[in-house]
Amino acid sequence: MIQDPFQMDNSNALPPIHQTAYSDGSLTVKQESAHSRQNSRHLSNAGSDGSYMVAPSSATYSNTDQTVTPPNESRDMLTSQEETLFMQVFVEEVGLWMDSMDPNKHFSRLLPFHALGVPMLLNAFLACGARHLTLVNPMYHEDKALFYYDTATTQLLRSLQNPDRDTVVCATTAVILNVYEIMSEKAMQRMNHIAGARALIKECGWNARSTGIGAACFWLNVGMELLSCLHFNWKLAWEPDQWGVDMDFEQETQSGNEELWVHRMLCLVGKIANFRASTPRFQEASPHDEQARREARCAEWTRLKGLCDKWEAKIPRTMQPMAYLHPSQNSSKSAFPEVW
Repeated sequence: MIQDPFQMDNSNALPPIHQTAYSDGSLTVKQESAHSRQNSRHLSNAGSDGSYMVAPSSATYSNTDQTVTPPNESRDMLTSQEETLFMQVFVEEVGLWMDSMDPNKHFSRLLPFHALGVPMLLNAFLACGARHLTLVNPMYHEDKALFYYDTATTQLLRSLQNPDRDTVVCATTAVILNVYEIMSEKAMQRMNHIAGARALIKECGWNARSTGIGAACFWLNVGMELLSCLHFNWKLAWEPDQWGVDMDFEQETQSGNEELWVHRMLCLVGKIANFRASTPRFQEASPHDEQARREARCAEWTRLKGLCDKWEAKIPRTMQPMAYLHPSQNSSKSAFPEVW
């Protein structure tokens, strides 16, 4: 079992797990591998030679045409040029986005070191780094990203069949694989791991009140699920009222706890997404019932609008605009104001 190297509190401790959505209702290992490869052929068919400029360090790396060997054992450090490139791209490009709601920066600062001892986790990181390269540089082919992704998925599904598995590692890996799928260009490819990640997060007991890696995984996965639900106009499977978010807007109004206000904003957007997804498709047969339903929806809209206005009024000054330019004041020809 993993000993939390990130100061995770006891509330994240796991009970024995007997069955999950992954082991019962998701794709098999072989199906998952074939599915991911088949759906990814639309990406670049360019060769694997070329270079990639890593912006933060301004270092150029050459992508040599070498055989990919996915990590299958613990190690002290990376010794492959290719793995170093993929991990560095993950940390500097993908991990920073994943940590946008985590002040402790688990995915870009802490988990990469821990992954050296957990092949399943390391393969998931390398898959995300390699996947990012295929999206930003046509010189990189998707096969290597798929190879790491397939390996991590296979290792994850095998781990879930082990009654003594470390569910913290499984949940974290599932969330990272979910990030990989978010980077897919076709919307339906983004759904392979999202339900399983949600199930594992719930089995870990993680919610808005968690700390450490539990909080990092919870908020990242909730954010990705919310994006997908907005895209498809679906209701969230996990009701925002059940997340455990502190919605007392009179508390924590000073600077220094901006993440809490971001979490509150996500909860509000989740409520709005569910309201939008529940828009009636047909009118009630009775005019009286239809009028009552419209009045109820109008009251709910007014309540949500009031929460949004109150959130905006109470956020710390550091989250309020430094500048606000009306469309007539800028040259972008946009109908929206420019907010800095």
